[in-house]
Amino acid sequence: MKYEKPTPIQCQAIPAVMSGRDVIGIAKTGSGKTLAFLLPMFRHIMDQPPLESGQGPIGLIMAPTRELAAQIHTEIRKFKKATGIRVRHLVPLISFLRVLFGFVHSTVCTL
Repeated sequence: MKYEKPTPIQCQAIPAVMSGRDVIGIAKTGSGKTLAFLLPMFRHIMDQPPLESGQGPIGLIMAPTRELAAQIHTEIRKFKKATGIRVRHLVPLISFLRVLFGFVHSTVCTL
């Protein structure tokens, strides 16, 4: 991963989200919006006690399209090894059942 410094949207959004405020971020494609909301979510997930049977998800990301949900899922997976966060891309009902019973930290789905 090549992350040298935060992008402008990240500089504005991350401190606000970390302090508990709601944020609406509007920026161009490729500007770092996804990471701006993922980093605070990672911190929140990692601050929780370990998941037990039947628990989770801690984080839920809802995207308007299947393609965007897949892109967000791909971004989260880049941090899987460093954070230990387990994620599931939720599409059909069978995936939903796996999330309910599968010790998943974060779920990405479409509206």
